[in-house]
Amino acid sequence: MRRGKTRTLDAMDTPRQFTFESSQFPPEAGEDAETNPGIYGKALVAWLSGQLTAGGYRVRRTIAEDFGRLIQLEDPNFLVYVACASADDTAKEWIVHSFAEGGWIASVLGRASKRKVLSKVMADVERILQTSPMIKNLRMN
Repeated sequence: MRRGKTRTLDAMDTPRQFTFESSQFPPEAGEDAETNPGIYGKALVAWLSGQLTAGGYRVRRTIAEDFGRLIQLEDPNFLVYVACASADDTAKEWIVHSFAEGGWIASVLGRASKRKVLSKVMADVERILQTSPMIKNLRMN
């Protein structure tokens, strides 16, 4: 990128995000103390981690963050995450998206490789969500 130029995101840079409804992931008492008040997702992350593992992914760990919960996936080139959070205090509407970070390896491999990894992860997440009877009103934003 040249100095002085502002980079705009094209459609390929914009991460896909899924929103859906489900009452199958009830919050645990005090769960939002690890995130922020009214932000849940521990049960969703446990379920989705299991689904991803069954689909061939290796889950390194799950992490509580202020904005929700993360599933960190094994990848040789990037730090790949699937982020999950409740969309409201009721824990009936959910948001799932992914992102990848990387150091010098990622800069060598470039954005196209990162996009490819994220596209595969999100296609698999979409398949998991679409085929689950627990998920209602799935939409991609």
